[in-house]
Amino acid sequence: MSYPEFHYPTRQSPTISWLPSLGHQPGAEPVTDYPNQIVQETAGNTLRIQEKGIKRQTYTLQFVGLSKADKDSLQIFFETIKKSLNSFEFIDRDGQSHTVHWMNAFEFPTIGMDGLHYSGEIVLRKV
Repeated sequence: MSYPEFHYPTRQSPTISWLPSLGHQPGAEPVTDYPNQIVQETAGNTLRIQEKGIKRQTYTLQFVGLSKADKDSLQIFFETIKKSLNSFEFIDRDGQSHTVHWMNAFEFPTIGMDGLHYSGEIVLRKV
């Protein structure tokens, strides 16, 4: 199995899939956060925290040296899911499946003098 795998809408019945020929660079461990907490400190140095949202998990996948073919097929995948509009299935390095949304812009500039390799990152938010 190559890593990562993207399947829209699911691995069992994909309309479109993306499986790169080159794996990502290290650093795709999930980051967990509670980003919608209101934190206030009173005049008496009492800390008050109000929960305003839910736990959020994100994955950041970094790619260096992505081929033109992989970049082009990834862009087709990005345009099919319409960035964050549609969720899709992400298969991580352990073969675990996660339903996610793509959260950042599609930015994969060329690297090197040959103009045939690309680098960039993908930020995924777990549903």
